[in-house]
Amino acid sequence: MTQNTELRARALCAVDLLAAERRPADLVAAVERYWPVVAREIEAGICDAGLPPPEDMERRAEEYRRLIG
Repeated sequence: MTQNTELRARALCAVDLLAAERRPADLVAAVERYWPVVAREIEAGICDAGLPPPEDMERRAEEYRRLIG
């Protein structure tokens, strides 16, 4: 994953969360938690071996889908 992907994922995550009906109380903390989910979506599941995904990625992805859904 490149730094550019991380920056794009963080920005897109913030926009998605702000647009969601169930937006989190702490947007900064939510972006910090969920940006890897968006990065994975951007890269279609391709991650740099040097930056492993969080161990609870699937749980985060499900939470994120509920937040923006």
